[in-house]
Amino acid sequence: MAKQPGDKERGSIEGGGQENERPLSVEDLKKRRADLEARVAQAKRQKEEDLGKQLKDREVMVAEDTRLVPLLEEARSTLEYFEVQNQQGLLTEAGDLKELDSLKQLVVSLEQQRAYAWQKYDAIMAQPEVYAKVREDADQEGKDRDFKEREQAATKEIQERTDKFSEKIVALAQEKENAWNTVQARERDVNTAKSALYEIRKKAKEGLSSAEFRTNNVIDDTSSVNTHAEYIRRLEDYRKGLGMFKGKEKAAIDYVLRERQKFLAVDQLVAGERGLNQARKDMEEMDARIDQLAEEYKTLLMEAWAKENELTGGAYRGDTLPDKVHYGVEHNLKKVAGIGETESRNMSYGWKKEIYDKAKEKNFGAFIDTFREVEKKAGEYLWMTNPEKKA
Repeated sequence: MAKQPGDKERGSIEGGGQENERPLSVEDLKKRRADLEARVAQAKRQKEEDLGKQLKDREVMVAEDTRLVPLLEEARSTLEYFEVQNQQGLLTEAGDLKELDSLKQLVVSLEQQRAYAWQKYDAIMAQPEVYAKVREDADQEGKDRDFKEREQAATKEIQERTDKFSEKIVALAQEKENAWNTVQARERDVNTAKSALYEIRKKAKEGLSSAEFRTNNVIDDTSSVNTHAEYIRRLEDYRKGLGMFKGKEKAAIDYVLRERQKFLAVDQLVAGERGLNQARKDMEEMDARIDQLAEEYKTLLMEAWAKENELTGGAYRGDTLPDKVHYGVEHNLKKVAGIGETESRNMSYGWKKEIYDKAKEKNFGAFIDTFREVEKKAGEYLWMTNPEKKA
């Protein structure tokens, strides 16, 4: 079969007409592509290097102009002064006139240097790639500056609100602690006094035998009366009914009656104990305030997240505004407790010193426990969970 024109070219590597030419393969095409990609990559690198050099030269020219401006201004000012003095005929010495000529030459030289710097600067900026890169960097610098300003404003607002919220945590924790201490102290006083009365009754019965069980029971029975004053009156009435030969029982009753003031004092303590019901009620109301603070804390965090997402578009960063809320509260509580000092309010607090003090640790414990209650009700990990992030 006769060969058609172009048969060799279609099946060969070069299509040059040699009989021993081998067929074109996929590997040949891949090699051609790889060679081209390598040349393109090299060209891009060279272009980036050239652009980098041009940008560096531009910065050198900017720095040179920055250096020349004050020199030229001072040289012109000095030259003007010398010329005025010369016009007034005050430059009479040869050295002064020589200095005047030197200043003129210096001003010309500085002007030429500045003109050259600007000429080279203009030549660099005339290149489209350089101009585009400088404009891009300027735009990014403006964006960075705008971001920094907005971030600082948002941070200031969040920290101020965090400080005020921390004060509420401290106030509530202190109120709870004071109320609890008051209740505990009163209950302890009443229990101590009642224990003392028990010892008095016990001591009074030591001389009685089981045969005097009725007197034993009268001395022991404090549950059938409402007050210790009633108890004392009952003992007095009971003693009046004892016969002539009830000396031991009378002595037992008299022992108790001699301590009547201690029994009456307990009535006063008990009356105060009844007033503790209001204190306990107040404590319950304080617990209800936990819910209010939880809502406030949740609102603060959600608004912090809103500002964070407005700033970053939801992009991750290590020290978010909600971080500043959470760690800011802990920072404030520790500071109020007087445990230590912090170097910053950022996420990773570096404590310059830790001062162990039992009273201070107790105060901080009360503060942080109240905050943890609030945090748990608001959402324990809300400060870590961006509401706009989808799982």
